[in-house]
Amino acid sequence: MKPDRPAALDEPPTVDGAVAVLTYFLKLYPYAQNTGDLADIRALSHPECIFCTSVIGSIEGLGTKGLHSVGGAVRIEDATGSEVTPGRWFSVDLRALEGAQQELRADGSVAKEYEASAYTMNAAVIFENGDWKIRALSHEEIKP
Repeated sequence: MKPDRPAALDEPPTVDGAVAVLTYFLKLYPYAQNTGDLADIRALSHPECIFCTSVIGSIEGLGTKGLHSVGGAVRIEDATGSEVTPGRWFSVDLRALEGAQQELRADGSVAKEYEASAYTMNAAVIFENGDWKIRALSHEEIKP
C-alpha cells in the first residue's frame, strides 16, 4: 500500500517537515519494491544522492530480473532533526525498522528472503527551488 503523502511536501520548510519528508521517502521504499513504481522516490531524490541512486537501481534490477518484493514495511522511531542552513538544509537522525521480505519470481516462487532488520540513519534533507529532496543518507545496521 502506498504511504500517505505528507502535508509537509506542500508547506514551508521546517525541521518537522524535513523529518516527515524523510519518513515518507523511507516508507516509499518497500512500496516501490513491491510495485516497481519509482515516481515518488525519483521526485524526492537529489541527483547527487548516492543512496537514492542505489535504491532506484536495486528496484529497477528486480524488475529486470523478473522479480518483485513482498513485505519489508518500514517503521520509524526516534526521529529528530536540526536546521543546518535556515529554510534550506536539514539534518535528520532516526531509527528505521524494516520488516522481513521476500523477492518473488513471476510464478510466485521465492527467489530470496530477508530477515527483519533495524538501522540508524542520518540524512541531509534539503529544500530548494520549492521542492524537498533527499540529498544524502547514511545508514548502519543495528546488530542484535
